[in-house]
Amino acid sequence: MDLEDGDPDALKTLLDDCYESTEKLKTIFLKIVHSKDRGFPQVYQALMANIGKKGLVESLISKILRDMATLASYRVFQTATQHQVEELKIAIKEINQVNPSLPDSAFKEKSTSNTHFSQGPITNLYNGSEQNMDKAYLTALRVTDPRDDKNRIEETKGGLLPDSYK
Repeated sequence: MDLEDGDPDALKTLLDDCYESTEKLKTIFLKIVHSKDRGFPQVYQALMANIGKKGLVESLISKILRDMATLASYRVFQTATQHQVEELKIAIKEINQVNPSLPDSAFKEKSTSNTHFSQGPITNLYNGSEQNMDKAYLTALRVTDPRDDKNRIEETKGGLLPDSYK
């Protein structure tokens, strides 16, 4: 695409989109780094619940790479060599092959219900799958639950060493 033949507003829009994506990535990384009280899976899961699938790190990186490849086609940016453009294409292909950092189920609404059956005290019944979702996140991140590890060790090794778990 030729800048002289094309629309300068299109170039500005493309640059703005690229900048916006990098700022979103920066925000995600900073929130994860500065959340010392919670672990990575919980922070990332909470961020993605608010942002949605388009905010997944791999989605943002893919968008940035595609925008850079488009920018490289503008005459203004023709100083980029063909080799650099090919490297961008390879990077785009590789990031598109990365498994999602969160399963699709992370973006579905949680199922809950609250039912009042009688006069007087309220009887609340909760019907949801939060525990299953937590397992799905841990599995997706290849992280195991320490309680499951403890139970597995007790079952397969004949118990824990004294004072090894409190």
